Amino acid sequence: MLAVTGSMKGQRAAAPASITVTHFSQGGQNTLATFQNLATQTHTVMGVSGTWIGSDDKMITINEQNAPLSAVLDDICHADPRFSWAQAIDGSIQIHLGKERLGLLDVAVNSLDGRAISPEKIIAAVVMMPEVRLWSSRNKCRVGKVIVGGGIKKTSESPISILGNGQPLWKVLDQIAEKADSYLWSMVKYSNEPCAINLNP
Repeated sequence: MLAVTGSMKGQRAAAPASITVTHFSQGGQNTLATFQNLATQTHTVMGVSGTWIGSDDKMITINEQNAPLSAVLDDICHADPRFSWAQAIDGSIQIHLGKERLGLLDVAVNSLDGRAISPEKIIAAVVMMPEVRLWSSRNKCRVGKVIVGGGIKKTSESPISILGNGQPLWKVLDQIAEKADSYLWSMVKYSNEPCAINLNP
């Protein structure tokens, strides 16, 4: 169960890590699902990126009352030390898996031109962008789409518009997660040989 004061819907720049989570109690969920539940119920955009180390099905238990969101995030990362977190300048929460920063995060996006796209198709459109395909070719790393956790919440009747405008891909994914009400996205490298990265809305 989770109750939260000071929901960040529509106001991510106002230090979401300091909002108060009045009650968060969860057990028997893996770490990524725990982040998903926290992001969705606090309306806080979170992005998970990095390389899986070991099994991705570690189960954790979290219990917090009247704590800032930062303390809940600290608890999750303490329960699964493969993860760490920081707040980006735009107010979103960046969650790091392992020590490697994926270069794909910082690819400049220009090909998204603001046309409305159904939420179900937006990540597939990102995977097929020329910028992503070029990075994939140059780095010999397959980039694909996978649906895990909460995933896209909106239906095809609620299209979303994203303008690349030279922004890094992680900021584009932040916008998608917020506009599609999924709130959490992930970019996870599962394999080195062959290299494979999966995007999840």
